[in-house]
Amino acid sequence: MKLTKLAFAILTIATMLTTTSCNNSTSGDSAPAVESNQALDAIYTRTSVRQYDASRAIAKDTVDMILRAAMSAPTAVNRQPWAFVVIDKREILDSLAEGLPYAKMLKHAPLAIIPCGDLDKALEGDGQA
Repeated sequence: MKLTKLAFAILTIATMLTTTSCNNSTSGDSAPAVESNQALDAIYTRTSVRQYDASRAIAKDTVDMILRAAMSAPTAVNRQPWAFVVIDKREILDSLAEGLPYAKMLKHAPLAIIPCGDLDKALEGDGQA
């Protein structure tokens, strides 16, 4: 798959396995009164994780599950203009942590998943935002 000049974002989903990021406790005023289900619970109780254990390996099945979930996001005209790069080589993660101002957490992350925009698949003309 040909990726063009620009990535839409360099975001890391460097797993939450070292510290579970979903807090299962619910407080009455943190979420509107909506019929409870797992998806809403995850949204309302999510937390940010910025500390990782690089020595803890992430199972391939877990990475595949995260990628399948990411690829399930809706896109305009179902163009799916993305590609995902999974990085688990320590020297590359360290290099990214040193060179990118908002990726310092990669120094301790066991892996990173980088979503990249494929501008060849993006909408053109009036359909473009």
